[in-house]
Amino acid sequence: MFTVVSYKCRCASVLITVCAVVLLSLAPIHGAYALDLGNLTLAQTMEIAIAQNLHIEAESYTLASSRASVLYEQGKFDPTFKFTLSHSTIDDESPTSLEPTNEENFRGDMSLELNSPYGTTYEFRLGTEWVTTDLEFVLDEPYYESEVAFILTRPLLRGYGEDIPTTGIRMARNNLEISRLQYDDSVYTAVASAIEAYWELFFARADLDVARKSLELAQNLLKEVRNRIRAGKLASLEVFKAEAEVAKRQESLIRARKAVSDTEDMLREVMNLREWDIEIVPADIPPEPVSPMDLGEALQLAFEKRPDYRSALLESKNKVELRKYYENQKRSQLDLFATVSSNSVDDQIKDVPWAAFPLDTSSWSAGLNFSKPLGGREAEGQYARAMSEESRARVLIEVMAQRVRLQVREAWRNVTLAMESVDATIVTKVAADRSLRAEEEKFRVGKATLNDVLEFQAEFASALSSEKRSRADYAIALANLATQTGTLLDTIE
Repeated sequence: MFTVVSYKCRCASVLITVCAVVLLSLAPIHGAYALDLGNLTLAQTMEIAIAQNLHIEAESYTLASSRASVLYEQGKFDPTFKFTLSHSTIDDESPTSLEPTNEENFRGDMSLELNSPYGTTYEFRLGTEWVTTDLEFVLDEPYYESEVAFILTRPLLRGYGEDIPTTGIRMARNNLEISRLQYDDSVYTAVASAIEAYWELFFARADLDVARKSLELAQNLLKEVRNRIRAGKLASLEVFKAEAEVAKRQESLIRARKAVSDTEDMLREVMNLREWDIEIVPADIPPEPVSPMDLGEALQLAFEKRPDYRSALLESKNKVELRKYYENQKRSQLDLFATVSSNSVDDQIKDVPWAAFPLDTSSWSAGLNFSKPLGGREAEGQYARAMSEESRARVLIEVMAQRVRLQVREAWRNVTLAMESVDATIVTKVAADRSLRAEEEKFRVGKATLNDVLEFQAEFASALSSEKRSRADYAIALANLATQTGTLLDTIE
């Protein structure tokens, strides 16, 4: 049952999880998930629709991909460890004693690099080299040389500030939230379709009962006509009218049966059932009409909760992030760098590399690196494109807001109209029932014709069908209003 008066604070993800757990626990059992499709409730219909819907499954992979994108962007700030091992030899005739004729060295280098969220990069490097040579002035042979260095690079113009290096992370997080909202929207669509198909099946079966009732009335009237003809109280030609009406209503009954089969297939498709030959009978009945929420409240809820509108806002935030990033990229490249290093030479490997402190030699350097593309058309083009996309996103939000207002107002009016229609059709049904009884009594005493009775029977059947139709329309309109306000899963009781 749905209500638009009270709202329960249950988030969509919790309900989805509960539904999935319920269905998974029932899945191993053969048949329609251990459910009696001949007595199917609306809650069971929605649970199956959520757990079995292929569009929801597809969106779940999009959600997983968005989570991976966040990890990817965060991983850009993970420390990087590098290790290099090399071996080289020189074997050549040297014209002087200052150049080696035979030399062999092994070198190992390790480094740890870190990119900070503020744009600064740090590198700590440690290297050791083992050298053997035939140079005469080398007293200790082989000897070991080690180096320790710390390197810092800090952008001062392009890439400066915390917001620029972490743009990718914020956009990935926004995209993750967009994926969650799109997942919720697919759940809304599946549930709304299941609800509509369920109540359409309710009406089709109710209309089938009306067709049976109408045929029964025609058959009873045919019996009465034959009795009156035998009694000489009615012309024999009247029996043909009664028989024709019975045949006509039998045809209506056949069409009603087909409508039931068609709506059953619609519900099976929405629920993604494998059982296409088992009869489905709704167990629930539409709720009694109640006054809908205030239109202003409905609009406020829609702007707060509708997944498509919230997704549009996040898309706009991403466009703002891109515009700021490319605005920064228009700047020249100016980086501050600083390097501190030390070297140590020893003939004992045990003293290396730790012997680098205290140092044999040490050095430091600092400076600025500057670069600027001549013309800068690439950066200007990217910035201009980002500006256009940001403006377009703002316009699309206004378009979405107009659509939300239109859909909510229409859904609210449909609920009001359906509620009034239920009241009107109930009155019409009662009046048609009384009129038919009165006309049948008049026919028995000869004060009404067979055509009059048949006409009143048709009006009574139409009134019964209209009353069931209005109740189904009210339930569908109520669910649609909850969908348009983004409260469909919150308002399920």
